[in-house]
Amino acid sequence: MLNKKDYIINPVLAAFISAMMVCIFLFNGLRVSAATGPLVTLERSMDITIIVGYDTEKPAVAFIAPNNKRYEKPEDFDQILEGDKTTYYCISGASSGDWTVEYEKGKNQEITIDVVPWHKNISVDSFSFTTEQKDDKPLPYINGKLNVTYGNGGYNYILSAVIPDADGNITNSIKLCDGRGRSGDECDFSTYTDILPDGEYRLQVEVYAEDNTGVEVRDHLLADGVLKISGNTSAGADECLSVFCNISDGTIDIAFDASSQEIRADEYALIVVQGADGEKLSEQLFNEESFTDHLIFDPAAGDITVQINTKDRDKGYISWVKTFKPAFPLSLEIETPEVTKDQVAVIRFDAGSETYQGRITVGDKTNELLFSGSSAAQVSLETMESNELTVEIFDENITYSESKLISVDMMPPYIDIYGASEDMVTSEDKVTFAGKTDASAITCNGETVQCDAGGAFSFTADMDEDEKNFSFEATDAAGNVTVRNIHITRSDAVIDEKTGEAKEKKGVMPLIITMAISLFLALFTAGLSFMIIKKNEKKGRAVKTVPTVLFSFVASLICCFTGVGIWQLIMHFRAGKKLSGSSLVDLLKNTPLSNVADKIDEKKEYLCSSIISFGIAAGLAVVLIAATVINRKMKKPDNNTTTESN
Repeated sequence: MLNKKDYIINPVLAAFISAMMVCIFLFNGLRVSAATGPLVTLERSMDITIIVGYDTEKPAVAFIAPNNKRYEKPEDFDQILEGDKTTYYCISGASSGDWTVEYEKGKNQEITIDVVPWHKNISVDSFSFTTEQKDDKPLPYINGKLNVTYGNGGYNYILSAVIPDADGNITNSIKLCDGRGRSGDECDFSTYTDILPDGEYRLQVEVYAEDNTGVEVRDHLLADGVLKISGNTSAGADECLSVFCNISDGTIDIAFDASSQEIRADEYALIVVQGADGEKLSEQLFNEESFTDHLIFDPAAGDITVQINTKDRDKGYISWVKTFKPAFPLSLEIETPEVTKDQVAVIRFDAGSETYQGRITVGDKTNELLFSGSSAAQVSLETMESNELTVEIFDENITYSESKLISVDMMPPYIDIYGASEDMVTSEDKVTFAGKTDASAITCNGETVQCDAGGAFSFTADMDEDEKNFSFEATDAAGNVTVRNIHITRSDAVIDEKTGEAKEKKGVMPLIITMAISLFLALFTAGLSFMIIKKNEKKGRAVKTVPTVLFSFVASLICCFTGVGIWQLIMHFRAGKKLSGSSLVDLLKNTPLSNVADKIDEKKEYLCSSIISFGIAAGLAVVLIAATVINRKMKKPDNNTTTESN
């Protein structure tokens, strides 16, 4: 039996189930429903690709041509390609007019449809050749077979003889012939090789075609095997091509002149390569029968080949070739350094069993000679100037040269040691030498002395003996030598440079002199005060003699010590200014070497004396102030005494 709840719940449940069924029905209806719409309008027949993109599942599509032909099944299309949530439908020769599309969206939220031209690829399937020698021709014929795929359409081809490098890149190409073929049909061709100069070639075919959208497609293929041509190139006269190889500069100068050869050619091709990999140093075309070229090369990169090719209208191909090593054909060295004191330059060589003609040039002087065997050649150099020495070796129209700039310097270097003489005396345990030289190296007693960029030097040596010799030796780049000897005697006394007599070291003399002068001035002031007091006593003036004299004496001492301290401080700064400079070299320039240490000690003594003088003056000032305060307290009258007096 149903209660009240059943009457309420059951209708609600029934309504919910009904709604779900309606949604499922509507969903299924949308999923299976198809849509139709315009696709594209083609103005002319062309190859097209229809690109369909989707987000969930591949939709079912059909494309209807203007003639109502349906493209729906895989066999209806020329090609179908699948991508990432993208399908490409290719149709060849799509008719002009309005195209429509039918599709089922399925589970996709969105699908996209685009139409673009279909550019068919062209590919060379196979390419081979054979050579055939015919009796009436000195050079071989090329017989080739070519198979190309290009959508059953026609194509064009070009046959070329090429020279690839080690990496497979084409460095040179000569066209042999061209023609037409059709996709799917084997194309046979034959051509004569009289257009090729001597050498080894690979054959390459290049095919191309233009589709109905106006886009050109290309492909190429190298055939297996090598084509060798010989007998089609004659060698040019050696005298036409000259090469100048400057080894010291790493340069090549090429000079070509065929004006005397009666060659009828429109252009000349220059190719210069170096090393086993054939690195190109130059590749140029010249329209004149004489020209020059200047190149830079790497001496360590290997042999260099210079080749000049041309095609004479009557004689055919002509080639000039020279291959050489970028080094002297014999062992040769200019031994003389760039800076020398000798007036003769030495060139040492070893030609082995060969003989080479050569030339040595210094300035405007030239010496022709033969380099044979192992020996050395000598040439004179001009004194006190730079000499440009050039050695040239001639070998089969190739000139090898090397140059060197040599300066002859016969002037010895100078050694300037500040404040030094041949015989000196010092009381110090160490001596300091400072000076300057224009030499490239300087030593003292065989040990190297470091110099700065300007040639200035400074170093300190021990005086570990009573007498010691210091031998300075300077050598410049040319090998010139200058020697300077200094003899130093160690003594407690120092020689005065003006009098030549020994004088004692100052030690604490400035302080003793300071105290003596101060004491004298103080006693003088005290005596003067005493005389004034006595004079006042005679006049009946009461003056306390002892306190007054003592006060004057102490005050005088304070003034004297303060004044002397100031004077000593001034002397300290004056000494420092005399002995200072931008460097130790400047300092030593202003003071003789034997008195350098004394001057520095004197500067310190002035400072020490000044500090002591100021200290004594300050102490006396404290004593004087304390005495004055005590004296005033003693003079102050007692209160009781004053009352009784009243």
